[in-house]
Amino acid sequence: MAAPPAEPPPPPAAPTGPAPGSYEALVAEGEQALSKRQLDRARAAFERATRLRPDGATAHRGLGRYFVQQGDPAHASDQFKEAAEDGLAEAWFDLAETQRVLSANDEALASYREYLAKGGGRRASRARKSIAELSP
Repeated sequence: MAAPPAEPPPPPAAPTGPAPGSYEALVAEGEQALSKRQLDRARAAFERATRLRPDGATAHRGLGRYFVQQGDPAHASDQFKEAAEDGLAEAWFDLAETQRVLSANDEALASYREYLAKGGGRRASRARKSIAELSP
């Protein structure tokens, strides 16, 4: 009597998380590196992500946060502006904050207003307070 056929092996487990080297994986790597203050690693990951997806708002915001940690508000502002224009509402607030640091108060006021117009978020009360402080 012949042995019953062997069961086929189970299918491989579905991968969890983003595919290695993908935009999402690079952004996650950059965020993790920022949280550990591994700034060179963070910058490299965010820059690779922006090469994969030039209009990737989260990668531009990550680069902005990198530049803030480097004490470079001008470059941070450029990255936050890119992220905001690419549709990331939270980046309007980040942009406004860096514009204030750069003493570009009229631009900051406009960015805080844009942040609120896009629905605000967890920092809406801070944006309203800043608008009150900057308004003539």
